[in-house]
Amino acid sequence: MASCCGRGCPLRAGDERRVSERIGLLACLFLTVTLSAAADDPEAAAFSVSPTDFLVVVPTHHARIGTVYASRSWRKGVRTHIVVDDQVKLDALRTMGLRHNESFSAMPDLPGVPGSLRLVLAPLLAHRKYAGKYKWMLLGDDDTLFSLTAVMAMLREMRVSHTDPLAISDFLVHCRFEADGKRNWKAPVTRDLRCPGAAAAAAAADLAAAAATTAGSSLDGLAGRATATTSTTSQPTRPCMLPPEHTGPPRFREAPDCPPEGQTYFYGGAGIVLSHGLLERLVVNHVRTQPVLVAASDEGREAAAYAAAAVLLGGVGGGAGGALPPAPPAPAVAAVAAMDDASFYAVVMSSFSGYGDTSMSEAWRRAGVGFTPPPPLPYQLLPKRAAASPPPVGAASAAAAAAAQRQLRKIVKHSKVPCVSASASRGGPPPPECRRFAALGHYNEWEPPADILARHKAVALIAPEAFKHIVSAHMRPRNGLVDVPYLLQLSELGKLLASGYAGSSS
Repeated sequence: MASCCGRGCPLRAGDERRVSERIGLLACLFLTVTLSAAADDPEAAAFSVSPTDFLVVVPTHHARIGTVYASRSWRKGVRTHIVVDDQVKLDALRTMGLRHNESFSAMPDLPGVPGSLRLVLAPLLAHRKYAGKYKWMLLGDDDTLFSLTAVMAMLREMRVSHTDPLAISDFLVHCRFEADGKRNWKAPVTRDLRCPGAAAAAAAADLAAAAATTAGSSLDGLAGRATATTSTTSQPTRPCMLPPEHTGPPRFREAPDCPPEGQTYFYGGAGIVLSHGLLERLVVNHVRTQPVLVAASDEGREAAAYAAAAVLLGGVGGGAGGALPPAPPAPAVAAVAAMDDASFYAVVMSSFSGYGDTSMSEAWRRAGVGFTPPPPLPYQLLPKRAAASPPPVGAASAAAAAAAQRQLRKIVKHSKVPCVSASASRGGPPPPECRRFAALGHYNEWEPPADILARHKAVALIAPEAFKHIVSAHMRPRNGLVDVPYLLQLSELGKLLASGYAGSSS
């Protein structure tokens, strides 16, 4: 563990130095206890996780290639596959990426095809290259950041197997088409209520939280909440496998991605953890998409639709001697695609959605896979009393230190996330809405990158024990501008999340 405590805690001046030292030390102690427990428990060893078990997948394009460089601050040499468009010098990227354990695939923008296709196929392209060489895939937008230490701890706590089909997230989006003809979006949603037993579990969690608050639980007893959370996950977490009534093709033509009964998707900005078993379940569909991509690249949308119809029909033509018939019109192709409900092609090429996270979620749904939730964040992000800490460097008095703490708490309260505002003032336990994925973020994050960075720094100082459980963060560029100041802030947030992880120093 010397490597973790030494290399994982970079020294900086002032408050930033204290953030790294405290988060890194907590993470080292956390991993030491976890690994010791695994050594004493052979069954726990079966669920052990190491950095070599991960494959990070980053879909991006040439105008945002800088996010790849900035994200190295949290990846630190973990195996990574980046899918870009064809407007970059791929050979140069591959050469530079070798020392960072990066590989690249190029996929051009296809005529008439949603730009989300690159995002949807990125995990399949990565799996095709690394199948059997990883256990867990970390997927998000190119501005999504993960804490590898928190991800490893979460997977150990859940006691899940990478061979099962798993899509793990607690930052979900639910859309329902209302009677007035409008879409009603709700986000974040922490549980997929389509999973068997999910509704009852959510109700029980709400009752338990209410009972604890009524009993006058204080934040001084949060260790009890953490123990309770751990004990409930002593058994392996069951994958969310959807019942048949939730796996059929969409029937609401007006808005197939937002039916009246509602539908659930993951939020790409918050990221998601996918198992090797899930990709193995879906990989056969990647083979079916290859003729589509080749045809689309050469001749455009009409040729792509024609090739797709031939593939989905098993390559049997309708003319004499097995010759292919004339290319069918677009509506006929869409109907043929709908026959293969579990394939990625059926979702993407049928214009189900222009959003990659929505399309992927739909493809997994048709394959019978829902979202498996992690345990709730076991600590309040804004405790009633700040953690004891030395005054900031240069503080002249205790009054100055107190003023600095007040400023930090003001920054956190302004963030308006449930795990900060719901019970902080009442002194109760964290509510079930305390999520691990993008715990300090919002759906379609609207705040400036500087504010997002300040928010995470503040929580790392005020509640370091809670901060080390945060799995991911999202830093969207303001107005889509990926400039040098933004990339520096993205890199700095990555370093903060990586404070407890001792990876490659390159």
